[in-house]
Amino acid sequence: MNPIPEKVLVVKDSGGNEAVTVRVDITLRKMFEQKPMTRWDAPYWHPRYDDILPLLDKWNAKTLEEIEGKGCIISGDHVRPSRGEKKGYGLNTGIEYYETKNFLLTGYDYSKIKECSKNAYERLRYTAVNQYDILISCAGVGGVGKARSCLITHRPKMKSCTGDVFIIRLTRLNPFFVYILLNSKICKNQIMRNRSGVGTENINTDQALSLRVPIMSKHILAHIEKSYDRLSSYHDKAMDAKLKGDEVNYKKNIATAERMLRDLITRTESVIRDEKDDIV
Repeated sequence: MNPIPEKVLVVKDSGGNEAVTVRVDITLRKMFEQKPMTRWDAPYWHPRYDDILPLLDKWNAKTLEEIEGKGCIISGDHVRPSRGEKKGYGLNTGIEYYETKNFLLTGYDYSKIKECSKNAYERLRYTAVNQYDILISCAGVGGVGKARSCLITHRPKMKSCTGDVFIIRLTRLNPFFVYILLNSKICKNQIMRNRSGVGTENINTDQALSLRVPIMSKHILAHIEKSYDRLSSYHDKAMDAKLKGDEVNYKKNIATAERMLRDLITRTESVIRDEKDDIV
């Protein structure tokens, strides 16, 4: 837990629990400069987030919307049985159906992908998945409740669609870096700070668009992409083993890929915090 700065007054209730955090180190003028007057809720101004803004400013960070525009996010729906639509295995339609269930930390579990019916595809075809799309769950406690995301590293079939997922499709930003950022403390703290309402660590389309992305040099981004390519090779080996029913090699290779990804996230965070010059 981060220590409470000296210029923050913590008021406790009769039970000794923290009830109110009062900022005595920030003026109303400064608050107006940082954010429009629509955000007067206490969590937004909690001192635990004070280190975010200087870091993002240092890297000339821009929001996802500023860089890519609102069109970079594609909001989906899901198969609706009430309309006679179907999803599952063995439908023999050849139409891949992407959903949170197959999200893995290092990529999508493409060893066995569900299919959907043709009538569902006709309604959802605008959510067709491309290689290097970032999928984010938008429904369910196990999905949005954990802010689950997935970078599509394999090449999907010509026909596909999604269920209860929104897509971040990037044309200017490096998708490997943005995915690393989504899984970093820097991004998660932005989500926690910008969220509204009460709940767990979630992300919706507006929050995704408001995420500020550090503008990093091309050589750092190239090193991140090269590192991700290396770990993806282990993800692919894991998928091949799972397809063959080789559970031992599946677990071995997916564990290696996950370990490499967590290390890459840590190294990237160190660069953003100015503790290192590069991830290598």
